[in-house]
Amino acid sequence: MDKIGQHRDKPLNFFMERYAEAYLQEILAWVQHLVEMRAGGARSIDMAEETEAAALPLPSGFDGRIAVVMAMAARRSFDLKRPVMITEIDPSLGPVIENAREEAKRTHKRLE
Repeated sequence: MDKIGQHRDKPLNFFMERYAEAYLQEILAWVQHLVEMRAGGARSIDMAEETEAAALPLPSGFDGRIAVVMAMAARRSFDLKRPVMITEIDPSLGPVIENAREEAKRTHKRLE
């Protein structure tokens, strides 16, 4: 560590190792969704599994859009050396962000 900061090698494959299970579950949910759509929406799982599956969000193109907008904001923040709000990149995401904030507050209250 010096006045510039801490200097270390980046952890090998850290990001992929850390989120491997999440990526796998997202891909499996997406594939299951495609299979169900191709089969006309028929589900071959019992009621308990169906209830649990219905509570899980399905990945979509919107997830990809959010990831791209976040990356663009991060890059702009780096270039400008200041915080950049997601809505500076895509103003239409304002309501989505506000809904996420409210949901996070509700979740936090339930966990207290």
